[in-house]
Amino acid sequence: MSVKRESSGRRWVQVEVEVPGTPEEVWQAIATGPGISSWFVPTEFEERDGKPVAVTLNFGPGMESRSTVTAWDPPRKFAAQGEGWGGASVAHAVTRSVRDSAALLDATAGPNVGDPYWAPPSARPFLEEVGRAPRPLRIALTTRPWNGQTVDPECETAARDAAHLCASLGHTVEEARPEADVAALGAATYVVIGANLRATLEARAAALGRPLEETDVERITWSHAMQGHTARAADYARAIGIMHRIGRQVAPFFERYDALLSPTMCRPPYRLGVIDMMTLDAAGYSQAVLSTIAFSCSRSAFVSRRSLARWRSSPPAAPSKTRSTKSRTMAPTTCWRGFVGL
Repeated sequence: MSVKRESSGRRWVQVEVEVPGTPEEVWQAIATGPGISSWFVPTEFEERDGKPVAVTLNFGPGMESRSTVTAWDPPRKFAAQGEGWGGASVAHAVTRSVRDSAALLDATAGPNVGDPYWAPPSARPFLEEVGRAPRPLRIALTTRPWNGQTVDPECETAARDAAHLCASLGHTVEEARPEADVAALGAATYVVIGANLRATLEARAAALGRPLEETDVERITWSHAMQGHTARAADYARAIGIMHRIGRQVAPFFERYDALLSPTMCRPPYRLGVIDMMTLDAAGYSQAVLSTIAFSCSRSAFVSRRSLARWRSSPPAAPSKTRSTKSRTMAPTTCWRGFVGL
C-alpha cells in the first residue's frame, strides 16, 4: 500500500492485491450490497434509473451509515461519501494493521469540496507516526461519569491502575474532566439519532416498495424510529445547535490535555440478554445502557480502548458447561482524545 499525491494536493491510496477471480467477480464482492454484506456488515444500495445513488451500511441497531455514491464505473471505479447522526458518526475502514489505517487516513483526511466541517490537519503524515516514540503526554483522569451513574469499585480501580502505569512511563497524569450539560446533550442526541434512524428506515421502505412494519426491526429500534417520526424540524435544528455548542465548550479542555482516561463502563459486564434490542423492559434496557455509555457522553472523540486490568471476581456471565466460571475477564479502561464538536 502506498500513498500518492497529485500536484493539486489531492491524495489517494494505491493497493495491489492478486485474487483468484475476474474483474467482474471482484466488483461483485466489493461494490454490491450482497457482496459487501458477505464479508463486512449488512449493506444495501439504493438505485435510481438503474444506477446506485446511495449505499447504507448497517453496523448495528441505530448505527446505520448512509453515503452518497459519487462515482460509478463498473468494474473500474466505485466511490461514496457520507456521514451519520448529523456528523457524529463517520465510517473509516477495517484494516489488518495500524499502518494500513494510517495510510488510508493520509489518503482520505481533510475536507472535500462542500464538506461542512472537518478535523484539523495533522502536523505530519499519519504513516510517520507509526512506530514513532511518543512524547510525554498530558493525561486527565476521571472516574466520575457525566450522567451520575454509580461506579463499581473494580471499574474505578482499573482506571486508576492504568493512570499509575501511564505515570510510570513518564506521562503527566492529573484528575480532571471537561464539564458539559449532559442532560441537554442526551436529549439532543436522542432526537438526532431518532431522526437519522427514521430516515434510514424510510429509505429501506422505499427500496422495498412497501411500508415498514414494527415486526421488521427490533423493538428498541422501532421505538427510536417512532420518536424520530414525531420530533419536529425545529426540535432537530435545536438538537444540532446544542451538540455544536457543547462541542465548543468541551474542546478547550483538550488544549490543556492530550487525552482523557476513564473507565469504559460503570460496572462489570451484564449477563447476556440484559442489553437486548428485543426486550419488553424498555426502562431496564435504558438503565443498563446508561451504565455503559456514562463515560462517552461528553462528546470526546474516541480513539482507543485497551484492557489494562482484570476483574477480581468472575464477571456476571451466563453459566456455561463449556466455559469455566472461574475464568477472569479483562476490565476495560478507555482513552479519549480531543478534537470535539462538529
